[in-house]
Amino acid sequence: MNRLIVCMVGLFLLAATGWAGVCISEILADNANGIKDEDGDREDWIELYNSDASPVCLDGWWLTDKASNMTQWQFPNVTIAAKGMLLVWASGKNRTDPAEPLHTGFSLSKSGEYLGLYKPDPTNGQPVLVDAFAPSFPALPPDVSYGRMFTQTSTTYVASGEVGRYRVLTSAEGQNVYTNTDYAAGHLGHDQPGGWNVSPSFDDSSWRTGATGIGYDTTGGFWPWIGTSPSGDCSNVFYKVNTSLCFRRLFYVPSTALVSTVTLRMRYEDGFVGYVNGHEVGRANCTNAMAYNTKANTYVDESIINTWWTYAVSNQWLVSGTNLLAIQGLNSAANSSDFLLLPEVVGVGVETTSTPVYFSVPTPGSANGAGTAGPLLYDAAPEDPDVPRPLGTASSPPLTVTVKVLKTKFAVSSVRAVFGPMWSAESCTNVLRDDGVAPDATAGDGVYSASLPTTNVLAGQMFRWRFEARDVSNTVTYLPAYLDPLDSPRYYGTVAQDASTASSGLPVLEWFVQGSPTNGPTATSFRGCCYYLTNFYDNIEQSLHGQSTRGFAKKSYNFNFNDNCSFLWRADERRVKGFNLLSNYADKTKTRNTFSHWVGRQTGAPYHYAFPVRVQLNGVFHGVLDVVEDGGDRMLERNGLDPDGALYKIYSTNFLYCAEKKTRKDEDTSDLQACYDAPDTTIAWTSRQLYAYDSIDVASTVNYLATRYLNSDADHGHKNYYLYRDTEVTGE
Repeated sequence: MNRLIVCMVGLFLLAATGWAGVCISEILADNANGIKDEDGDREDWIELYNSDASPVCLDGWWLTDKASNMTQWQFPNVTIAAKGMLLVWASGKNRTDPAEPLHTGFSLSKSGEYLGLYKPDPTNGQPVLVDAFAPSFPALPPDVSYGRMFTQTSTTYVASGEVGRYRVLTSAEGQNVYTNTDYAAGHLGHDQPGGWNVSPSFDDSSWRTGATGIGYDTTGGFWPWIGTSPSGDCSNVFYKVNTSLCFRRLFYVPSTALVSTVTLRMRYEDGFVGYVNGHEVGRANCTNAMAYNTKANTYVDESIINTWWTYAVSNQWLVSGTNLLAIQGLNSAANSSDFLLLPEVVGVGVETTSTPVYFSVPTPGSANGAGTAGPLLYDAAPEDPDVPRPLGTASSPPLTVTVKVLKTKFAVSSVRAVFGPMWSAESCTNVLRDDGVAPDATAGDGVYSASLPTTNVLAGQMFRWRFEARDVSNTVTYLPAYLDPLDSPRYYGTVAQDASTASSGLPVLEWFVQGSPTNGPTATSFRGCCYYLTNFYDNIEQSLHGQSTRGFAKKSYNFNFNDNCSFLWRADERRVKGFNLLSNYADKTKTRNTFSHWVGRQTGAPYHYAFPVRVQLNGVFHGVLDVVEDGGDRMLERNGLDPDGALYKIYSTNFLYCAEKKTRKDEDTSDLQACYDAPDTTIAWTSRQLYAYDSIDVASTVNYLATRYLNSDADHGHKNYYLYRDTEVTGE
């Protein structure tokens, strides 16, 4: 697989026309690893952007890749929203149903060609040029897009520490005050015209004032988040009085036409429901009906405030002028030891520039970044699974590497490889040349070559390298790009041959963790590398797995691979995002994990793939451990279940408190709440029975439980199991 993720931007290489309103904002002409169309194909695409403050109907407009044929492909009756984008697949499939994804009748040439957008002249219907890459856009490497920079301006409309007003209703005031609309008498009029959460002009002058965050903490942990001038401490009116607090803050937007996106950012504990001008824009930990004393579903861990949780606010709900942010903050109990409500509202305006540039990270449907200048690096070779392995001896031959380099604004001045065994300092470098002198094959073809010595790589050690290109302006780009240190590789790599593993009857997982103790890493989370089935994976996230196994001498671990670098666990199977490397330290047979999942397969119950591997840690034998599939959409699909269903991993008897959502993570957990509530013994038996028949796949559940019994699964029932709901089909 070609790995091209570099951070650079080209100069304006081509003339482009001016435009008013709609422009060609981004194109991708060689989609190797990007988004897929509705058929599952990676096709070329064209993105249009409407910079106007009003929608534009494209009915009768044309796209063409031939300057001589201005009416090559015509748009159906579709509209591009104000400040909105429209993606058109340049696939050659020629699909014009306005209710479905659009496909042109032509595809884009990765070698570069003309691309024009035309609209009909209202007087005679003849095509009029709107925008074009003329005479052509440049040749594009795989997964590098080309288009216009978007200039983003961020405005914080509501900031932390700003003053708002809040009120806590007592039980004596109750629901009548919350819902009724006698505003002169102090009613709130929830969701009513003129109400507290609907109207900016609602009179809240008698409410308490406080700087955000609004909250309290009887143990002291939240005080750094609580406002000070005036104090946001609400404990004297909220603690042991109610579970709901109503908060209001006005904010001013000069012109909605200049705003592209608006986001509500929240730090909260235990929950909230947020509104902008009466429209609900976000809620957390609340599936209950709104009332004066609405509670959060459950208590949440205080660590939730360490993250800003974001919620999109539709531009249609804003007005030019004064707007209202209203939030009902929620506690799980009136005597809860803490509470926090800390909102921010941030708007982003977007404008385009006329100068086309390169984008190493395409952004279909999103605003383009600015990028940075520098050479393009791509098509590094050799690539997995065909990278030769060093011999692990002093006679090991050099490894010849190549990379394609394309200049953007400035000429390329140098290309080099940085390499070495294990975690050696980056002191070993070789210059790559494009002069036709061996190992370079052809002078001036843009393919740079070098030979990397491997004589100092010992048996079982990893050997890694990366590329750097510098232009005459001293701008340096990298391959791998290493754009995100927490989700991208830094190096290419391989592992030297090791005679001690050559005759292994088990597959060999070669694992590398810097500074690891002999018995394996003990840090909660860390990063490392591994080599399996002749594929090398660099800078992957790993963490301790399980609870009781953390006390074992040989522990269990989670492996979470970087995007676009998924793990190949079997040659004929689909790659996966991660897996669990489980210790069988307490299982002297070394077969329990493998055999129990094999039993699940034989009984027709959902199961994980599982198999034993020989693990070499930093070139030394570590042990025989089990590779076990991680739960997720691919596991569901492999078991014949709908991957779009909701999957929960349960860690405790009360599955509401210790459940990890593996799929549909953008949704709440109300389905899990319903499953928890339905068997309540206070509910009539007939109602519980009806729920079971309608909402639980009884036969599959019985089969699954029988399988767990056959496996003598002592954990099951109080922890370490999954709950799955066929959300999209049966609902069971």
